[in-house]
Amino acid sequence: MDETQKQFIADAREIIEKLHRDLEQLRVMRLQGRQRRELAGRIFRRVHTLKGSAGSLDLKLLSAIAHEMEGVLDGVRLGRLDLTEALIDLLALAADAMMQALEGMDAELFLPTAQHLIDRLKALAATCQKQGTIAGTLRQALPTDIAHSLSEYDLQHAREAVREGARLFVVAAGFSIDDFDQAFRQLGKLLGQSGEIIATVPGEPADDDEINFRLLYAAELVSAEVLRRASELGRIEVIDIDIEPVNAPASPLPIGVSQSGFADVTPAVRVDLDELDGLISDSSELFRETNTALASLVEPENRQTVEKAALRLRRRFVELEERLIKLRLVPLADIHGQAVARAGRMAARQLGKEIEFEIEG
Repeated sequence: MDETQKQFIADAREIIEKLHRDLEQLRVMRLQGRQRRELAGRIFRRVHTLKGSAGSLDLKLLSAIAHEMEGVLDGVRLGRLDLTEALIDLLALAADAMMQALEGMDAELFLPTAQHLIDRLKALAATCQKQGTIAGTLRQALPTDIAHSLSEYDLQHAREAVREGARLFVVAAGFSIDDFDQAFRQLGKLLGQSGEIIATVPGEPADDDEINFRLLYAAELVSAEVLRRASELGRIEVIDIDIEPVNAPASPLPIGVSQSGFADVTPAVRVDLDELDGLISDSSELFRETNTALASLVEPENRQTVEKAALRLRRRFVELEERLIKLRLVPLADIHGQAVARAGRMAARQLGKEIEFEIEG
């Protein structure tokens, strides 16, 4: 093994470890549109890097796994595959297999398993390719020159953003050529705080000392404050695109993956833990104040009625507080289950043992 291969193996191990972390984040964020898109794009780039480097060094098995995994991720990015738990499990298995191929596992034992995995990934990728391009409804609603500049990935990005409740805007900007790069970065950072930049395309012809461009931007709204701050960077114009909500295209039935997609899980939202703690505390305070108010209303003739009402109210508040506390507690298995299982699989391979994990708590 020469120095180039040694360096690649070291770099590839690091990439695959990052890939596992990204997949675990994706599992948590798969219902969060913006974060899901960012993670899916990052995972795709990591796998693409592995495929290219492995191919150039003639590491055929690693390259083959990465190639088919890349095809599946492409289907996810184009909205042709539902990102289910089962699909993420399959991607994690592919990441494990790439690590095994990198470590030079016994080919006689590993090759049949790897080939089966490659076949599963290939079947999914082939199913995606049969669906063709995204329907032109969204493209037709956009300004013609912008629509022609968008890739299928850009269109799917816009489609998902609209489906999630965002509006589409064209942000036309003109910056001085002297500080264009800095102003462009600041504008992107500003817009990114409340929305997503889908694509950047050339703007109208500019003067010699100016650069013009346009951004296709998705957000619930562009506030007056955002517009004011953006205008401090240069010449800014925001155009609201009138577009109807886009329906989700029907997804194919992937091999070993549920057709139901997001419908087979309970919808979830992310809540800051400090806010949840504050809500628990506020509910207790509200009960105390309500109880005090009821006590002030007690008269000899209505004492029994008020006491019964206070008892019912107390039971309801206790139930509410218990439900809030349960939301605050996260099962240990949900946090560490996948990571521990992956570490166990790697240890089992190295030791030639069978390891069984059980997590409680």
